[in-house]
Amino acid sequence: MSVRPNVRPAGHKPPFWRDRAKRALIFQIILVAVVAAFLIYIIGNTQANLNARGITTGFGFLGNTAGFGIGQTLIEYSSQSTYGRTFVIGLLNTLLVGGWGIGCFDYWFYRRYRAAITQLADR
Repeated sequence: MSVRPNVRPAGHKPPFWRDRAKRALIFQIILVAVVAAFLIYIIGNTQANLNARGITTGFGFLGNTAGFGIGQTLIEYSSQSTYGRTFVIGLLNTLLVGGWGIGCFDYWFYRRYRAAITQLADR
């Protein structure tokens, strides 16, 4: 009994559904198309809902009066300030709290691991 070798003829190409590279490319194209269709649907649905409710998009509101106060400010602020100024104050407050947090952690870390830090520096 003879066994046929598992060798394909030189000019033989497998069908495209059995070729790994072509199959991977097809699946990627299908995935990109599905994601694009989903995004188009979501964007269209969002625009239709915003239009139905009379809601406008954009950054024009940044010039409107905010009408509320903020307790902690680094620059002058009142309830008559604009939303744009409120945004800047929020960024500044975030930087202040972040800076304090980083500074406190650095101080604690240095105090806790001072011996290890100086030992590494002496090498």
